[in-house]
Amino acid sequence: MRLIGFLFALIAAMAIILAIALGVPEVSGGHGFTHPLLETMERGGAGYARVEGVLELGWAFGLAQILLFVGLLALGARTRRGLRGLGSGLVIGGLVYALVWTALVLAYRSYALGSDPALFLGFPVPTALLLFGLFPVPLIFLLLYVVGFERWIATPSDLAELERRLAELRRDS
Repeated sequence: MRLIGFLFALIAAMAIILAIALGVPEVSGGHGFTHPLLETMERGGAGYARVEGVLELGWAFGLAQILLFVGLLALGARTRRGLRGLGSGLVIGGLVYALVWTALVLAYRSYALGSDPALFLGFPVPTALLLFGLFPVPLIFLLLYVVGFERWIATPSDLAELERRLAELRRDS
């Protein structure tokens, strides 16, 4: 029951963060303006001014989403006996996810402030972190599922219990 309460608190926190973000006044040119050469394209306005006041809220919202994701995975995998050893893998995966997300937000902040636009594999650092860091992280959870399915998700005793209950239902109908 504590996990469900935590998940509910996360959803409430996400709603509060969104409500606060909606109250942040818009910046002039924050949505871009017409490109001088290409009329069908828009270009961004003043770098950090576009995200000032909402970048931290976006970081907090993203962190809450990551916690919610990991928490829902734990909710789906837990039994009366706990998480059967899956908990440490979920915690490690969640920490990696949160660290990469934080690095991405910090890199974007630095980029928006106009510091040296370093490139990594031909991309600005925030874009590279998104493509090569944040996108692959969920593979950790996929590997946990694939490698430990019979140990953590559906054990042989779980399947035997399911078969027993199905046989009971067939007999009763």
